[in-house]
Amino acid sequence: VLFRSSSINLRRMRMTVSFFAALARVALTASLGAQAPAATYRSSGEIEQTLGARARATPVPEMMAASVGRGDKFMINVVRRTKAQGAIAHDVGSEVHSVIDGSATLVTGGTIIRPAAGSGAVATIQGGERRRVSRGDIVMVPPQTPHWYTDFEGAFTYLEIRFDVGAPNGGPAVWLSPSETARVLTERGSATPAPLMFTAPVASGDKWQANVVRRTKPQGGGPHELGTEVHHILDGAGTFVTGGRMVRQGNLNVIEGGESRRV
Repeated sequence: VLFRSSSINLRRMRMTVSFFAALARVALTASLGAQAPAATYRSSGEIEQTLGARARATPVPEMMAASVGRGDKFMINVVRRTKAQGAIAHDVGSEVHSVIDGSATLVTGGTIIRPAAGSGAVATIQGGERRRVSRGDIVMVPPQTPHWYTDFEGAFTYLEIRFDVGAPNGGPAVWLSPSETARVLTERGSATPAPLMFTAPVASGDKWQANVVRRTKPQGGGPHELGTEVHHILDGAGTFVTGGRMVRQGNLNVIEGGESRRV
């Protein structure tokens, strides 16, 4: 399930005994308007239906996407690739990729080598850092940094969050593997008393941050005065409430009204 909130929303997580981890928060302060829209949900079923319909085209596309949302300075898609395309570097905008399924080699940095005109070849990368990526891997690619997916094993699917909030150009990619995520979350979750929420950071800047978040118990609802969040559910289940009115119940701020979704 993917979640995009472009509003000053009030939210509360009601957790089961299980847990979830989320890619959150990419704060897109510059993209917010005066009138905030409602939260946007995309279930895994909806995403698969969209990607499946696009895969039935003739000829079958090498890359297809299911849109989650977009604005002047951000774009959120689920992308599926089946074959290597040319290496690229975006002049403006950072990207966070969270791998959902499949495996491939991601090359970042180095120099883009463009093929001769009419050769039928694609642009590649000379030098750079090569990593084998699969489900659970997360990478942040800064602006003007070459990147290239190649060596696919079947269909390769990932969440793509592209945003322009002034991140430094040309920096190296930042990687977070499932094993590193597990290590950090285990260490932080073993504190006494056990925290209700703890994170494994991916990267951050003046106006944005990306973390893997683990929650084990409800906390109070509350709004962010500025910023958009994208939540990509990695594991576990909970009820997510957005909108409505925040009220005090005992030691917690909770939401009355609003929209509840099981995620």
